[in-house]
Amino acid sequence: MNTAARLRFIEWLRQRAQIYLRDWRKPEPFDWRATLVILGGAVLLLPLTQRLPLLAFEWYLHTWGEYDQGYPPWLQLSIKPLTIWPQHTGASLLQGILLMSVAVAVLKAASSYPLRSKLGAVALALCSAPVLMLLWEGNLTILTLFGLVALPFGAPYALLQPHLTSWALLARRSWMLWGLALAVISLLIWGFWPEVLWARKETQGLAAQLAMGWLPLGWPLLVIGLLMLPFTNADPLRLMAVGAFCAPYMLSAHLVLLLPAIGRVGGRKRLLLWLLSWLTLLPPMFIDNIAKYPVMLFPLAVWWLLRPDQST
Repeated sequence: MNTAARLRFIEWLRQRAQIYLRDWRKPEPFDWRATLVILGGAVLLLPLTQRLPLLAFEWYLHTWGEYDQGYPPWLQLSIKPLTIWPQHTGASLLQGILLMSVAVAVLKAASSYPLRSKLGAVALALCSAPVLMLLWEGNLTILTLFGLVALPFGAPYALLQPHLTSWALLARRSWMLWGLALAVISLLIWGFWPEVLWARKETQGLAAQLAMGWLPLGWPLLVIGLLMLPFTNADPLRLMAVGAFCAPYMLSAHLVLLLPAIGRVGGRKRLLLWLLSWLTLLPPMFIDNIAKYPVMLFPLAVWWLLRPDQST
């Protein structure tokens, strides 16, 4: 690379950093209204969710303390508001939190669209494969989505599964500081717990067969994510889409965190994202690595369709 090309490249990097820092420094106050709507809505939905013919088997394992390995040490403390009730009631509240979190997150993302378009985006997101999978499984990804809506105070919930949410926290200075503070405090209390987190459950049994990420799927996935990173602004959804390529392990159900992107776009783009979200069903259907690669089209489309004009 000659001197002129090197200078152009350095200038390009400087401009990219300025674009990122401009959004990163934006104040992002706690949305207490959205948080209360989610929690209140979960209670109001209780008569419905208690009658849903869904298994929510992971929730019952958590309430018995038999499925906690690989989660941060504050897990049981964070789910205490749900475990004080009978198990079925707790599972029903969890499912209500999922439905409300998806609806509220999509509505916030679709704020620039008319009401009919907003409701259409919510309907598509709720009728998507990641939501149906999580309703059936009772996976704690539900609480990570709630934690993202409730940032910065929702950081303990968002980081219950940091596969993608840790990338979202990089989008705002206040979120990142809250995440770092939580990490430091947890290390002081529980010691070096990430060592246990690394040996998470996705490396054993059926979860290992369903696990995605660059460790099971190969290093080219990580290379793609690293190439996407310089072109990514401080947008939590785009950063999580990059994280889907850079995460060593994740499950397809974790991509529920990207569903708010359905509210950010309209028309054919919205329909495309919704259709691609159904690819998340392939790994649990076929339990084969080949079936996992098409799933990555969903985060790739989120990253591409949500790009701002100045970053194209």
